Amino acid sequence: MCLTPLERLARPRLCGWVLAFLMGMPGQGVAWQLPARHALRRASAALAAPAGEGAYEVALVGRSRGSAGDATTPLALRWAFDRGARTAAVAWRDERGRAMTWRRGLPMPPPGATAPTEAELVLLPRLFADADPAGLALALGVDGERRHLALHGERVVDVLGADRGGRDAPQIWLDHETHRPARVVFRSADGRFWRLDLLDWNGPLFPRRVVVSEGARPVRTYEAEPPRRRGAP
Repeated sequence: MCLTPLERLARPRLCGWVLAFLMGMPGQGVAWQLPARHALRRASAALAAPAGEGAYEVALVGRSRGSAGDATTPLALRWAFDRGARTAAVAWRDERGRAMTWRRGLPMPPPGATAPTEAELVLLPRLFADADPAGLALALGVDGERRHLALHGERVVDVLGADRGGRDAPQIWLDHETHRPARVVFRSADGRFWRLDLLDWNGPLFPRRVVVSEGARPVRTYEAEPPRRRGAP
C-alpha cells in the first residue's frame, strides 16, 4: 500500500491511540502485556548508562508555579549521580543566595522556595543513581497486579499500580516503546500525593524536561541541560 508522507507520519501515532484504546477495554489485550517484573526489568535496561558514563551531573533550570498557575520563583539545581556507587547529591541556592547542598543518606533539608521538593529528593536518586525501577516500585508499594495502558501526551505508556482512572495510588508509568519511566506517582510521609513527569528523553541518562506536581497541580517545571560526565559525587 502506498502512503503519502502525511499518512506515514500519522500512522504510528494512530496505532498508538488504537492500542491504548483496546487495552482499556475489559478483557482486551491482556496477552500483549508482559508481567510487571519483566516490564520493570526492561525499564532498568533502558536506563543503563553507556560504558564510562555512570557518573555524571545535570543542571535543571526552571520555575515554581503558584496556585493560579503563574510562574513565581526561579529555580536552579545541579544534580550529580554515580550509578556505580549509587550516590546522588544536589546543590542549589536558598532565597538569601546561600549555597546549599544535600547528599543521599542525609536527613531531608528544610523546605524552601528554591530547595528541591521531597518528591525530587526521593525519586531522582532512585531513578538515576540506582537505575532500578523495580526497587523503586517495591519501595513505593506499587501494586503490579493493577495495570493498564494509557496515553501520556502522544506516547503509549504501561501504567503499573493503578486501574484505569485511578489517581490516589503509587504508580510507575513506562513508555510502551522505549520502556523508560514517563511518570512516577509518590505518596509522601504526610499523605500528600506527588507526581513526577519525565518528558522528552534523549538517551538513557536524563530527560530534557521534568515536571513536579502536587496532586494534579504542576508546581515546578524544569528544563535539563545535556548531562556532563564527571567524577563520583
